[in-house]
Amino acid sequence: MTRPARWFVMLVLLINAVAGLVLLAGPADGDGPAPGEAGYASDDPERDALRLLAEQLAARERELGLREAEIEELRRSEEVLRRLAALKESAESPDVAASREPASSVEPTIENQAFEKLQRAYENMEPESAALAISELAALDQEAVIQLLIGWNPRTSGSILDALTQTEPALAAKLSYEIWKRSGQFEAQAASSGR
Repeated sequence: MTRPARWFVMLVLLINAVAGLVLLAGPADGDGPAPGEAGYASDDPERDALRLLAEQLAARERELGLREAEIEELRRSEEVLRRLAALKESAESPDVAASREPASSVEPTIENQAFEKLQRAYENMEPESAALAISELAALDQEAVIQLLIGWNPRTSGSILDALTQTEPALAAKLSYEIWKRSGQFEAQAASSGR
């Protein structure tokens, strides 16, 4: 179990213990407002302190849950980037290129499978996390990013480009322009305007 997971479990157990204490210390007759409701006033400052502590712990638990999800997304993004860097290094390595036999039908299939897996990995990420990873990937290989964006359905590409626009609008614009140029619109417009 990872360290953040252990802390999270310990926090949940602590919250449950405090919540149990608050429930045990609550009003037994039930004719007044319950803790947390409007109009609740306690003559017992310890009970109020426990209730406040329970509320703070619950808020902290929600915050930790959100941060844990963010950390997991960043780990997945980092793993994708690591794999991409390894693929790029193996593709650029002169030893690997020299030892290859003439192009065979197996290599493109393996490369296509790897690319499809990469596409699916990005599709399963939150758009904000994917945008961060796309930004880093564009620094390594802009062509790969363009191919990824072209290969996704417009909704996926749009949400990732939208998230990328929030952090790096110039990169999002550059990628959008490259995709537009490849769509055939650029050539048709250039031909009609005589450029």
